[in-house]
Amino acid sequence: MSGAVRRKLHKVPIWFTHCLRNNVPSWTAAREQNIMNTTVAAIIMLAGLSVGLPMSGAASAPSPVVRPGIPVDESVQPIRIVVPKARRCVAGRYVFVPLNPFRALDSRDYSDGYLLAGQTWAFDVITDQKLNQQIPAGAVAVTYNLTVTDTTSTGYIAVYPADIVWPGTSSVNWTAPGTTLANGGTVAVGLFNGPGEVEVHVGPAGGLAGTDFVMDITGYYI
Repeated sequence: MSGAVRRKLHKVPIWFTHCLRNNVPSWTAAREQNIMNTTVAAIIMLAGLSVGLPMSGAASAPSPVVRPGIPVDESVQPIRIVVPKARRCVAGRYVFVPLNPFRALDSRDYSDGYLLAGQTWAFDVITDQKLNQQIPAGAVAVTYNLTVTDTTSTGYIAVYPADIVWPGTSSVNWTAPGTTLANGGTVAVGLFNGPGEVEVHVGPAGGLAGTDFVMDITGYYI
């Protein structure tokens, strides 16, 4: 391990069990909220109020509705609905923020970083290799590019949140020794030793697989 790199790898003990995590709102929930907003606007319009709904930016003040025989009370402010400017890449109530990629971890920088079948490591993805923070601690998920290299036998590596047990998935699969392969994905972050952590697991357990790995972070949801 290079002297310039501080420790951020943590071996996950086999007794570590999964904790409860907050569910990420789905696109369905976002769609239901849009339907509710539309319904509220319709009710207000039926009540005889003039509502401004511009395509972007803040709404302009609507003119009061004048009905025959009913005096206008200028002290009463009309109800306004403000439609915010669209934010790109919105998923539920979370916003995706793309990044210039940074290296979160390279196992080759650690004397014990090479993962063997059945081993699991945890590390944070909100800092780079020198532990300089690159992502806000409130991020709920990251997008990544994961590379395996110098593999042995056949096997797989899986990435998943650090507060659950291995879910039986894989992120990169290899079928021969000496392979270098990469794959991209999205993973929620969890808590093992600190916030913003993920785990990597190599399998199949009991096999002869092993690999070094490199993870680059390309964006996050917050």
